[in-house]
Amino acid sequence: MEDSHMKRKILILALMVIVPISCLVWAASSVTETWSRPASDVDVVNLSWIADATTGVFTTYEIKRGLDGWIAMVVTNPGDTAPLANYDIAIKDSDGVDIMGGSLSNRSATATEQAVPTLMSGAYGPRFVEGLITVEISGTTVAAATGEIIIYISR
Repeated sequence: MEDSHMKRKILILALMVIVPISCLVWAASSVTETWSRPASDVDVVNLSWIADATTGVFTTYEIKRGLDGWIAMVVTNPGDTAPLANYDIAIKDSDGVDIMGGSLSNRSATATEQAVPTLMSGAYGPRFVEGLITVEISGTTVAAATGEIIIYISR
């Protein structure tokens, strides 16, 4: 009798560990990253993203290849399951500086938009970047929200 009681306790303990871990694995944001070179001096990085299926939160994503060139423009496109209106995107260099200078704040939940980097002086123009960058999306809690970020890099 005591042996079956002990087995039951072990089973309950195992479930208490396994179930939360499996929920964490399934409840995460994801990104599909593709690169193309439409011209000899231009690289295009396309990031198709999906926010967490439960919370709508987007986990920071690091682009797989280092960038080397001038970010000329970024296009954002909300997906079929749109994020909240005025959601924000930050593209950060290895020092944690937003390469776009805040110009990807307050994105539309319905329209495709484009932006150029904002420089420290307040002027707009290409921004040189070298190395790995990360993408952060905030201000949305729509479960499984989708979107696309397209980065144009002139080399």
